Amino acid sequence: MLEPGRTVPNIKVLNTYDDIVKLAHPEMQTAVRDYVADSGTVVELHTAAEMQAHFMAFFERYDVLSIDVTQSHADDWFFFHELRWTVRDRNRDTVVVHQRAEFAEVSADGRIVAYVGHGVDPVLQHHGGLK
Repeated sequence: MLEPGRTVPNIKVLNTYDDIVKLAHPEMQTAVRDYVADSGTVVELHTAAEMQAHFMAFFERYDVLSIDVTQSHADDWFFFHELRWTVRDRNRDTVVVHQRAEFAEVSADGRIVAYVGHGVDPVLQHHGGLK
Protein backbone atom coordinates (compact mmCIF):
# COMPACT_ATOMS: atom_id res chain seq x y z
CA MET A 1 0.00 0.00 0.00
CA LEU A 2 1.16 3.53 -0.69
CA GLU A 3 1.70 5.41 2.57
CA PRO A 4 0.90 9.13 3.11
CA GLY A 5 3.87 11.42 3.53
CA ARG A 6 6.18 9.24 1.45
CA THR A 7 7.68 9.70 -1.98
CA VAL A 8 7.27 6.65 -4.17
CA PRO A 9 10.28 5.52 -6.27
CA ASN A 10 9.63 5.22 -10.02
CA ILE A 11 10.10 1.42 -10.04
CA LYS A 12 7.44 1.03 -7.35
CA VAL A 13 5.07 3.17 -9.44
CA LEU A 14 5.50 0.89 -12.43
CA ASN A 15 5.06 -2.19 -10.26
CA THR A 16 1.93 -0.69 -8.67
CA TYR A 17 0.29 -0.07 -12.05
CA ASP A 18 1.43 -3.47 -13.37
CA ASP A 19 -0.22 -5.01 -10.30
CA ILE A 20 -3.45 -3.10 -10.96
CA VAL A 21 -3.54 -4.50 -14.49
CA LYS A 22 -2.75 -8.04 -13.28
CA LEU A 23 -5.56 -7.89 -10.72
CA ALA A 24 -8.05 -6.30 -13.10
CA HIS A 25 -11.18 -8.14 -14.10
CA PRO A 26 -11.03 -8.55 -17.92
CA GLU A 27 -14.14 -6.38 -18.31
CA MET A 28 -13.34 -3.83 -15.62
CA GLN A 29 -14.71 -0.34 -16.05
CA THR A 30 -12.33 2.60 -15.86
CA ALA A 31 -12.69 6.37 -16.03
CA VAL A 32 -9.52 8.46 -15.75
CA ARG A 33 -8.41 11.96 -16.65
CA ASP A 34 -6.70 11.91 -20.02
CA TYR A 35 -3.19 13.22 -19.34
CA VAL A 36 -1.95 11.32 -22.40
CA ALA A 37 -3.83 13.43 -24.99
CA ASP A 38 -4.01 16.60 -22.85
CA SER A 39 -7.76 16.77 -23.36
CA GLY A 40 -8.53 17.56 -19.71
CA THR A 41 -11.49 15.24 -20.05
CA VAL A 42 -12.25 11.79 -18.72
CA VAL A 43 -11.46 8.83 -20.94
CA GLU A 44 -13.66 5.76 -20.50
CA LEU A 45 -12.00 2.35 -20.75
CA HIS A 46 -14.08 -0.83 -20.77
CA THR A 47 -11.55 -3.64 -20.43
CA ALA A 48 -8.33 -4.41 -18.59
CA ALA A 49 -6.51 -4.41 -21.94
CA GLU A 50 -7.72 -0.85 -22.69
CA MET A 51 -6.59 0.26 -19.24
CA GLN A 52 -3.18 -1.35 -19.72
CA ALA A 53 -2.77 0.39 -23.10
CA HIS A 54 -3.69 3.74 -21.50
CA PHE A 55 -1.19 3.27 -18.65
CA MET A 56 1.52 2.28 -21.16
CA ALA A 57 0.82 5.40 -23.24
CA PHE A 58 1.11 7.55 -20.10
CA PHE A 59 4.48 6.02 -19.15
CA GLU A 60 5.71 6.35 -22.75
CA ARG A 61 4.92 10.07 -22.69
CA TYR A 62 6.07 10.88 -19.16
CA ASP A 63 9.13 10.09 -17.08
CA VAL A 64 7.93 9.88 -13.49
CA LEU A 65 10.35 11.89 -11.37
CA SER A 66 8.48 11.49 -8.09
CA ILE A 67 5.11 10.74 -6.59
CA ASP A 68 4.23 12.11 -3.16
CA VAL A 69 1.45 10.26 -1.37
CA THR A 70 -0.80 12.80 0.35
CA GLN A 71 -3.66 10.46 1.31
CA SER A 72 -4.09 6.70 1.18
CA HIS A 73 -6.65 4.26 2.48
CA ALA A 74 -7.44 0.64 1.70
CA ASP A 75 -10.07 -1.77 2.90
CA ASP A 76 -11.16 -5.24 1.84
CA TRP A 77 -13.34 -3.87 -1.01
CA PHE A 78 -11.54 -0.69 -2.19
CA PHE A 79 -8.40 1.39 -2.20
CA PHE A 80 -7.97 5.15 -2.48
CA HIS A 81 -4.85 7.26 -3.07
CA GLU A 82 -4.31 10.98 -3.46
CA LEU A 83 -1.00 11.52 -5.21
CA ARG A 84 1.16 14.49 -6.25
CA TRP A 85 2.94 13.53 -9.48
CA THR A 86 6.09 15.26 -10.76
CA VAL A 87 6.79 14.14 -14.31
CA ARG A 88 8.91 15.09 -17.31
CA ASP A 89 6.78 15.46 -20.42
CA ARG A 90 8.87 13.95 -23.22
CA ASN A 91 6.69 15.62 -25.89
CA ARG A 92 7.33 19.15 -24.60
CA ASP A 93 10.60 18.66 -22.70
CA THR A 94 9.10 20.22 -19.59
CA VAL A 95 8.63 19.17 -15.99
CA VAL A 96 5.07 19.44 -14.67
CA VAL A 97 3.29 18.64 -11.42
CA HIS A 98 -0.29 17.52 -10.98
CA GLN A 99 -2.38 16.19 -8.13
CA ARG A 100 -4.68 13.24 -8.71
CA ALA A 101 -7.03 11.04 -6.73
CA GLU A 102 -7.54 7.37 -7.58
CA PHE A 103 -10.20 4.97 -6.35
CA ALA A 104 -10.63 1.28 -7.16
CA GLU A 105 -13.36 -1.16 -6.20
CA VAL A 106 -12.25 -4.72 -5.47
CA SER A 107 -14.58 -7.73 -5.75
CA ALA A 108 -14.83 -10.54 -3.20
CA ASP A 109 -12.40 -12.65 -5.27
CA GLY A 110 -9.78 -9.87 -5.17
CA ARG A 111 -10.23 -8.61 -8.75
CA ILE A 112 -10.37 -4.91 -9.49
CA VAL A 113 -13.74 -4.30 -11.14
CA ALA A 114 -13.79 -0.50 -11.29
CA TYR A 115 -11.07 2.14 -11.33
CA VAL A 116 -11.58 5.92 -11.31
CA GLY A 117 -8.90 8.58 -11.33
CA HIS A 118 -8.97 12.32 -11.89
CA GLY A 119 -6.76 15.27 -11.18
CA VAL A 120 -5.95 18.91 -11.71
CA ASP A 121 -4.32 20.59 -14.69
CA PRO A 122 -0.55 20.09 -14.80
CA VAL A 123 1.46 23.03 -13.44
CA LEU A 124 4.69 23.89 -15.24
CA GLN A 125 7.80 23.58 -13.04
CA HIS A 126 10.68 23.72 -15.57
CA HIS A 127 11.21 24.27 -19.30
CA GLY A 128 13.78 21.96 -20.84
CA GLY A 129 13.24 19.06 -18.46
CA LEU A 130 15.90 18.06 -15.99
CA LYS A 131 19.35 17.40 -17.35
